[in-house]
Amino acid sequence: MYDVIIVGAGTAGLASAVYTSMNNQNLKIMLLEKESKCGRKLSASGNGKCNITNSEWSFNCYSSDNEAFIDDFVSKHNPNEIIRFFELLGIPLYEKNGYYYPFSNMAKQVTSILIDELDRRKVSIVCDAKVTRIRYEENERRYYVYANNMGSKPIECKNIILALGSNASPKLGGSDTLDIIKKLEISTVPFVPSLCPIYVEDDLLKIAKGVRVDGKVNICVGKKIYSESGQVQFNDNNLSGIALMNLSKYVYDLKGDEFKDALFIELLPEYSWDKLKEYIICTINIFMKRSVINMLDGFLPHQLSVYILRRLKLDENMRIGDLPDKQINRLTSCIKMLNFTPKLYEDYDKAQVSLGGVKLKEIDADTFESRKYPGLYIVGEVLDMTGKCGGYNISFAILSAIAASRNILGDL
Repeated sequence: MYDVIIVGAGTAGLASAVYTSMNNQNLKIMLLEKESKCGRKLSASGNGKCNITNSEWSFNCYSSDNEAFIDDFVSKHNPNEIIRFFELLGIPLYEKNGYYYPFSNMAKQVTSILIDELDRRKVSIVCDAKVTRIRYEENERRYYVYANNMGSKPIECKNIILALGSNASPKLGGSDTLDIIKKLEISTVPFVPSLCPIYVEDDLLKIAKGVRVDGKVNICVGKKIYSESGQVQFNDNNLSGIALMNLSKYVYDLKGDEFKDALFIELLPEYSWDKLKEYIICTINIFMKRSVINMLDGFLPHQLSVYILRRLKLDENMRIGDLPDKQINRLTSCIKMLNFTPKLYEDYDKAQVSLGGVKLKEIDADTFESRKYPGLYIVGEVLDMTGKCGGYNISFAILSAIAASRNILGDL
């Protein structure tokens, strides 16, 4: 019988296995992974550089239906715990603009070191082992785990950590992991993709495909406006970039007519509307014979200039000296408030994480132990707790895994 079985060898599963084995070498631990490799998503994180955590640490970095849990979590934890954990593994981190990365800038090497540590500590790792059922015998205070390549006989354990992940990034192993949870009659929130592009209704958008600019992105949900600043990338049918990805979760809050022009991008955020119009008029007065496209190319990428003029149905070759004041106003407004109508499109392939998962009321906020099943812990992305871009989801996966491991170590 195993002391601990960990289901899922992503970030949370690897962290819990490493932490538990490091702090008690006598424990019998098994790590089960349904994929052929461990940590595939971790190995691809941060565009391959592995953004592990962030110096900004506040309530606003996370979202969940249970806001009290978020408040409790950020007040009890901090990035220094994660930094220390990796330093103990011989992986020092460096900070750049608040983002923490390993010195190697190689996510695959981080995964490799975690796996090597488990091998060194003789933790049993079984890949291609999809868990199909978990049975708890209350009288025995014991769990029986059934996996598809382990034969008909279940594996017995005293404690079990569910680090199941979500269905985001299926090419990296993401899948709907809530079936096992539902069989245990633990309540969940349905998964929806998050930290993903926002798809929009705009047949002209492909004109600006590939353009990247800095701007301020806003999305209106009812009477609330949520904003993010950063790089915006124009694609053929969607808008991406960190600012868009952080706001993607709010698309699911829109209802009915609220979708219409709910998203708008403020290009050239350094200029107010009045200052931008003043600049345009000044340019017109000096270069009256220039074309409109030539003027816009002075401060916007060419493809974006073409796109804006097509939207406004303005002739690219029109002389700027011939622009009436009404058209100057329209041009200024389009640059300062480039409106889009978002649409629901569940693209899990491009999603970094999923919203939803196990309801946080189902677990103890300090230990991540199930309130229904003693000795069963639920950690990481399978929980209804989602961070924004910047290392927050890796942070939560690791901190929740360590909290669960600490409680197991204390009870043994």
